[in-house]
Amino acid sequence: MDHLLDGFIDGKHPNFSKLERQALKDLRENKSLTLKPTDKGGALVIMNQVDYVKEVNRQLNDTDTYSVSHVGEVIQLEKLIDTVISEALTQNIIDEDLYKYLKKEHAILPVFYVLPKIHKSLENPPGRPIVASTDSVLQPISVFLDRVLQPLVIKTQSFIWDSKNVLRRITELSFTGPIVLFTWDVTSLYTSIPNREGMTAIQDALLKHLFPEEHISFLMKLVEIVLHNNIFLFGDTVYKQCRGTTMGSNMAPAYANLYMDAFENQFIYPHQFFINFVHTWWRYIDDVFGIWTGTETDLTFLTQMNTVNAHIKFTMISNPLEINFLDLTLRVEGTHLVSDLFVKPTDRNSLLHYSSFHPESTLNSLPRSQFTRVIRNVSNPDIRDDRLQQMINKFSD
Repeated sequence: MDHLLDGFIDGKHPNFSKLERQALKDLRENKSLTLKPTDKGGALVIMNQVDYVKEVNRQLNDTDTYSVSHVGEVIQLEKLIDTVISEALTQNIIDEDLYKYLKKEHAILPVFYVLPKIHKSLENPPGRPIVASTDSVLQPISVFLDRVLQPLVIKTQSFIWDSKNVLRRITELSFTGPIVLFTWDVTSLYTSIPNREGMTAIQDALLKHLFPEEHISFLMKLVEIVLHNNIFLFGDTVYKQCRGTTMGSNMAPAYANLYMDAFENQFIYPHQFFINFVHTWWRYIDDVFGIWTGTETDLTFLTQMNTVNAHIKFTMISNPLEINFLDLTLRVEGTHLVSDLFVKPTDRNSLLHYSSFHPESTLNSLPRSQFTRVIRNVSNPDIRDDRLQQMINKFSD
């Protein structure tokens, strides 16, 4: 059949040779191997299936986070959702359209998988846990909660949108005297948030923004449903997540952001070291960038923050000259910061080949977007020219 389709669609010819197509087919059919994209960097990892399953089981055997469940709990969950949203409809908290949206028909059971973090280890990469929640019974609720919570997230003190937001902000920064750049990373934030603490953070945020009491009650019931009923499948076994939220849940970023905002307000902002020495503190979900005006010795602040909550732990990198944050390298230049592209050593060239079967508009817009990114992210003209040439080389590969 393949040879009959060669060149049939829009006169396109496959950009795989017959030998390459056969190799790909063999890889797909080899049950002793697992193919997964990397967590970051655009690479494809070919793993022994035994090693992949071993890493999945290592995570799912954490009984503080996961427990074995059964399909019957999904049926109970559907009944619970119908009870809650029917009551909200009767009380005029939601309308008929929203009721129909939240009541998912013909839902599928989500599937658990992990993405290898080869930037952490090439030999035994830990996996980032993902629950593929598309078309699950919880997805409409999670999407709805995300739309409600995101406007609250952007009003939090440390919030940043993305690297473009960082670039805009560093143009407004200046400092005098010696400084230390630092980044903090929250270890496994999504699965580490205790449900009760997370729900308290959400409720406090809703109260702060003056949501009506009956709306808060309804929204908190939905949050509780999502957190307490994340049921999924791996292999032939059904599991339930007991703590935290999952990457793959639409509301997860907003939930994690509001939890971290509550953590910052309780423990970080009132701390004397923060008041005395933190010049800048920006956070993208679980990644923090900061400028420290004290000595590197004073950064024992991190050690103290790792003792205030049994579940939330940070790792830190600090440097007086430059630091990597998101997809940027930020460098000290006089009294200001300048920016450059940050590329992990494990990153691969994942740009679309021009012969790829994509719309022509997509293929033609890709160079513009990538060169624009280089020009935007690299502030030094000489370095920018080098990065542009490197990008040209990537397109030429």
